[in-house]
Amino acid sequence: MTKWLERKEKIYFHERYIAWRQAGEPQPTDASLAQKPEFVHKPHLQMTIHPTMRGVPLTTIITRYRATFFKSAFSRYVALKNDPSLTTIAQLERRAADISLPFNSLSVFHNIKFWNTDAHGREETSDLLDSVHIKPGRIDYRGKGVAPRFDTVLVNEGSGQHSGISGYRVAQLFLVFTLPNNVIAALFATSSFQPPKHLAYVEWFTPFKNAPEPHHKMYKISRSVSRGERVASIIPVSHIRRSVHLFPQWGRRAVPREWTSASVLEDSSIK
Repeated sequence: MTKWLERKEKIYFHERYIAWRQAGEPQPTDASLAQKPEFVHKPHLQMTIHPTMRGVPLTTIITRYRATFFKSAFSRYVALKNDPSLTTIAQLERRAADISLPFNSLSVFHNIKFWNTDAHGREETSDLLDSVHIKPGRIDYRGKGVAPRFDTVLVNEGSGQHSGISGYRVAQLFLVFTLPNNVIAALFATSSFQPPKHLAYVEWFTPFKNAPEPHHKMYKISRSVSRGERVASIIPVSHIRRSVHLFPQWGRRAVPREWTSASVLEDSSIK
């Protein structure tokens, strides 16, 4: 009965549409119907007022949040912000090696929400809600294991525009955190730099090529690796444009049964 009613409604609305087209597409006679609808536009980035977890130890951040290279990435971030004149990797690494982290724990966030405007720049459309998750594995109230989730995101490297992929790069997000005021004062005492409230630890994928693959018109990427280690950075959360969906490069063999949504990024090649 439900299916029957649904089909009848579709037939009715389709008949109304055909009649409207045949009549020359007249404007509504009711003034209220002729008014343009209200389109909702909200700030692009939305963060919760309070962190999801407070006082998460660095050992937990490195292990459960999988932020393996957090200490070195954070040290490079501090060194570069204190001295933007560091132009080579060697200079940056030497300066970062002298930095000691004045904290043993951080407050972290497990979700980010984005309100994305229309990809084609049309103003007369409401913003679309997008979100990313940064959650370590846990045991739920039933005693069952819940797999970790560390989403992939599209990051603006500084020149990204409203649409297109130029100036953007894909990264996997493992940690979103905030720095206490006393830590900021200790780390950036020699400069006037003030870090943003929300920072993120990401591990990069390779930059987009100049053109997509010819047979499926999508871009092929893989993990960025340097000297056998994944390339990681600390970035402002505001540089994250939106979530992005990756899928494996399927081969001729069957998909391994051990692959899960939580492990596929580690187990497979990536497109």
